[in-house]
Amino acid sequence: MINTIPNEVVEIPSTSEFNEMLNKFQNQLIIVTFYTETCPICKSFAPAFTGVQKELSKYNVFFGRANLNQMPIVGEQFNIMGVPTTIFVKNKEIVLMRSGGFPKTQFRQMVEEVLWKFFNIKVKKPADADTMYMWFLLIENLFFRGFWKLGNIILGPFEWGECPRSANTSIRACHTFN
Repeated sequence: MINTIPNEVVEIPSTSEFNEMLNKFQNQLIIVTFYTETCPICKSFAPAFTGVQKELSKYNVFFGRANLNQMPIVGEQFNIMGVPTTIFVKNKEIVLMRSGGFPKTQFRQMVEEVLWKFFNIKVKKPADADTMYMWFLLIENLFFRGFWKLGNIILGPFEWGECPRSANTSIRACHTFN
């Protein structure tokens, strides 16, 4: 069995390796999804599970997959009634158990909440494309075009220095550098 947390989802082939994994990584968060080969929801959830593992690999979380048909004893031990079922384990105790497949964002949120609640680890979220584009537009409008644009409302051209004191300056954005 593995001594360090791997950078990939580990297939757990037997009950003995499952128990060994629980013992070796008991101080870390262990996430195992139980599946069967004939389950279509299990197949559709697998890419989300793998994707979240890749995104959160730096947080020392063990991600494993276990075929429930090969380990019925483990299924009985954890009272698993259907697949896919994902368990979150800390110190050999289940802290969260969810049945069903989840979209990647929802599954990632579950993992982040468990990391925060039980390990006091706040996951830094990557900036999404919309946020990055918004910042790009703001910088472009401020420094290259010289005016503020908020949606369809243009807040006047920039006046570098004092704002003119006329009636139509109420919508102008003025900025000075010291």
